[in-house]
Amino acid sequence: MRVAVHQPEFFPCLPLLAKIARAERLVLLDDVPFKHDSMQHRARIADRGGRTRWLTIPRDHGDAGRLVREIRVGTRPGRKHWTEEHLDLLGETYRGAPGLGLVVDLYDALTDVEAVAEIAARTMEFLLRGYLPPAHPIRAGSIVSSSTLSVDPTLRKGARVLAICEAVGATTYVSGRGGASYLDAEAFRDAGITIEVSDFVAPHYTRAKAAPLADDEWARISGLDALMHLGVDALPAYRSAPPASSTASPPGAP
Repeated sequence: MRVAVHQPEFFPCLPLLAKIARAERLVLLDDVPFKHDSMQHRARIADRGGRTRWLTIPRDHGDAGRLVREIRVGTRPGRKHWTEEHLDLLGETYRGAPGLGLVVDLYDALTDVEAVAEIAARTMEFLLRGYLPPAHPIRAGSIVSSSTLSVDPTLRKGARVLAICEAVGATTYVSGRGGASYLDAEAFRDAGITIEVSDFVAPHYTRAKAAPLADDEWARISGLDALMHLGVDALPAYRSAPPASSTASPPGAP
């Protein structure tokens, strides 16, 4: 079985979606310490001028030292609900874009969710439904949280990933380029698990009536930006990305 392991991310970027697409099971790493500079509670989008904007889930106070699955949505007296603020920002940023209507129902379903990790997981599933083929096992629900596995919580980094892979019966671990640097290749080999590094190059797609992004932003922008500008039917064309210098669009894209 081909397995990917990653912390839940709020509307993740295309390179992460591409890594997940190469796996048959996704393990969401929710029992590690939360980091305030992570992408579990925020996502980059970009306005018509190509400038970065942030969708951020408000967090409750005192998250230092808590696990990812323990972080809760914060309250902000006197302000709109965070889902309404996000929809306002999305409407302003992507007015007229083909994918805008798709997120309204998702945000309605997130209104009463309190766990930030669950919100992030639902946004991942939302993008994966458009990105993966209909019969893909992860789209069909082959997703598990690491907190449900019998893995030693004291293990760190590569050792923890290896233990998770063994717990779910992995034969191949699909890693991102950054994560591969801390894996013990010999330990994986001894366990009979192959390491495969995702070499996805973030594509330069056509942004409907909007400026292109800066070169270093294509790999970091949320996959929601592609969904907005291309529409859900065009997303699968970017499972295998063209070279970074390409601006080619799939058939039917704006």
